[in-house]
Amino acid sequence: MKDLVHTAALAGLLHDVGKLARLGGESSPWPKYAHAELGDRFVQKFVPRAWHEKLAPVGWHHGSWDEERKEWKKLESTGFPVKIVALADRLSSGERETLDEESPRVKQLLTVFSRIGVGKKTQGPKAWFRPAKLSLRDHVVFPTQGLSQKVTEEFHRLWQDFCQEAENLLRIYSAPEARIESYLESMFFVLRDFTWCAPSAYWSTEPDVSLFSHLHATSALAAVLAHDFSDQEELVDRLLEAIKGDIWPEEPELALLGVGDIVGIQKFIYSLHDPKGAAAILRARSFFIQILNEVLARYILRELALPITCALYVGGGKFTLLLPLSAKETLPEVRKRLSKALWQGIGLQLVMAWTSLVPRDFQLPPEEGEKPTSPGIAHKLQEVLGRELTKQKMTTLADFNAPELIKIFAPQGLGGDVHESSSLTDVCDVCGAEVPREEIEPFAEDAHLCRRCLEFQKLGDQLRYARYLQLVTQGAKPSGNKPESPLELLRALGFELEVLQDPPTTLVPFSVVWDLIEPEERVGAANLYGPAQAAGRRFLTNFVPQVKDENELAQIREIFTGLGKLGEINGLDAGKVKHFGILAHQAKGAPYIAVLRMDMDNLGKIFSASYQKDPEEHEVHGLGRFATLSRITTLSFFVSLFFEGWVERIAKEMGNDSCDRLYAVYSGGDDLCFVGSWDAILTFTQRVREDFARFAARDDLGISGGIYVCHEKYPLFLAAQKAGEAEERAKRSRKKKDALSFLEMEVGWERFRNVKELAERLTTFIEAERAPRVLVRRIQEIFADYMREKGTRGPWGPWIWRTEYWLARFGEMVEDEEVKLWIEKKLRRELCGEKFAENIGLWALAARWAELATRR
Repeated sequence: MKDLVHTAALAGLLHDVGKLARLGGESSPWPKYAHAELGDRFVQKFVPRAWHEKLAPVGWHHGSWDEERKEWKKLESTGFPVKIVALADRLSSGERETLDEESPRVKQLLTVFSRIGVGKKTQGPKAWFRPAKLSLRDHVVFPTQGLSQKVTEEFHRLWQDFCQEAENLLRIYSAPEARIESYLESMFFVLRDFTWCAPSAYWSTEPDVSLFSHLHATSALAAVLAHDFSDQEELVDRLLEAIKGDIWPEEPELALLGVGDIVGIQKFIYSLHDPKGAAAILRARSFFIQILNEVLARYILRELALPITCALYVGGGKFTLLLPLSAKETLPEVRKRLSKALWQGIGLQLVMAWTSLVPRDFQLPPEEGEKPTSPGIAHKLQEVLGRELTKQKMTTLADFNAPELIKIFAPQGLGGDVHESSSLTDVCDVCGAEVPREEIEPFAEDAHLCRRCLEFQKLGDQLRYARYLQLVTQGAKPSGNKPESPLELLRALGFELEVLQDPPTTLVPFSVVWDLIEPEERVGAANLYGPAQAAGRRFLTNFVPQVKDENELAQIREIFTGLGKLGEINGLDAGKVKHFGILAHQAKGAPYIAVLRMDMDNLGKIFSASYQKDPEEHEVHGLGRFATLSRITTLSFFVSLFFEGWVERIAKEMGNDSCDRLYAVYSGGDDLCFVGSWDAILTFTQRVREDFARFAARDDLGISGGIYVCHEKYPLFLAAQKAGEAEERAKRSRKKKDALSFLEMEVGWERFRNVKELAERLTTFIEAERAPRVLVRRIQEIFADYMREKGTRGPWGPWIWRTEYWLARFGEMVEDEEVKLWIEKKLRRELCGEKFAENIGLWALAARWAELATRR
């Protein structure tokens, strides 16, 4: 059964590879479905011979051409494995929108963000990706509103490069000990890198679904259908016939759509009680959640003997899986087992829900008013599964029996007389846990850490220089005993994690190696594949600030010598990681750090299948009828690409422009958390918002953020909590969200640019002593007066004429003509009469910003 499932998954993954060949300029003698013949040709040349006879579906999933008789053999005459892949392909293709024959045939991939409805527009502006191997470069990641004039040449080069990669896999996996699971996963990564930007269809259809998403979905469907329907050929024949009609049937059930969510992530990551050693531990905890999420998805697939392609999405502490119907019997026990293991190990839990899918769920609903529509996959994801997850989160301890609950709620620690207890136990300075004294070990700056925090500290140190990750499958199962450390929890689930600076020197069976390096940063070649070892590129925002060179090291020493704190940088050398104190004192003006938290607005609505005809202005209504399986996975892929990949690129570019002053705590799913010099955080925040607008090719999909500015010694878990509260205030500040909260003031991004310009102008005048500092203080005082009294007086009050009088007098005292003119034309005009209430908040924020920037 396992062999059948995995070969079906591989056939599904490769079934339309010939489409890339056609786009790359390859030709076929077949008069129709030429891509199938080209795909079969690819299999014969580039796939190991051991699996050739199992991959007949690649060439035959549309039927086969009889060259002698010059006719097509019907699909019904082919073997059962072919029919399974053909059914998976037809279901996966159900999202396509049929256009008229006169519609333009654009060979480039249309960004799926253009399908999202906002306000009165049911779709956004169109933009296309250029054909290129996936990488974090501007011309690759960002779509353009103009079409490439060299698209044929670009696809030809892409196809040739893909064939070279496939030939390398052929050489490695032709060994007798090669495992199909390893080859399947390696090919999955290669196809992702080369087909993410190719349309799955462009002839009389809008090319907004990537070829990779179609291959991925088809592979997952083929695997689950092979798992459950291997002895039901008659049923498969009936389904192939039934889905030729305009309305697909609502029976039978075909597969399960399962979603999982880790509960308690925020508390787990940010609950640090002391800043000593917190930086590395904070990064390690967030990284651990990412790996744990991956491990949970892989554990479930391993229990059900399913391939990795059945994981439709894994990220942000959540995962979405396509599973066979027969999994209904085992999933409750598997989820319960995992949830208990997480709770006993690190105080987290797993909630999981699943629902069945029928043929109609895969079909693009017709436009409203034409024919009846079904709820579809998006509805089941949001309403059915979302509601069930919410219910489980409200009863997270329901899996435990009475004795286990008594143990959970019993007093923790040793207890007893305080003097007796203190001689036996100690408290970890970072996490606050009470542990036996022999399990506490000394750390830097008189801190004492428990074994768990020490392991996180070690992991955080390893991550600073990580270039590869290796995850080894060992096959163990949760024992029921409490794991002593986070990595031991992974081992209890049957996985071993290695964080590597250099490529692994030995090939490890049942493992996957993730390459974290961008191609242009690579020095030399490293072959990461093995007959039983998979490999592929993984995006991971893993940015830490380091001392660039001896010149920067000398500048840091000069700063800390002047502060009389030279001891705080003992042992610091070029290439070493900077601590938060250095980031604070490298800030412009006031020596503070800032914590930033950001995430996308209205993500649930963006994935929504509902759309109103006349929505209110700025309301997001999502993909609407286009919320199909392939588009949902395509959109999830692109959101992850931005937050897990491009965000790190922004941080690196900022470091190259000056010096590294940003620390990535977490970036994945649709949110991020960064720490850094307060002024660098502000620049970074604006860049993230602007780049996301370029990435989505539209400016009406918002990202909101919260920034908390604090002293370097301020407890980081409190600062992260306050940044999260600021983010929530930003979202609540206006209906369309898309705002930033900074210095406890909320401002929309379209006006933030004005605030930045005002702050920079005020800073320039004060630093050059062309205007006195009293200017920024007085603006803040005026705003404070206004805020105190506006509740009783309304927007009009004596502060308006007081401001006018003070500005007139102040302008007379200023000698610099440019400053005088700026006060007259800009400041007085924006704070006069009816404009006062609209602009005083922005001016006050700019003044506070300038005050921080000019503090000595």
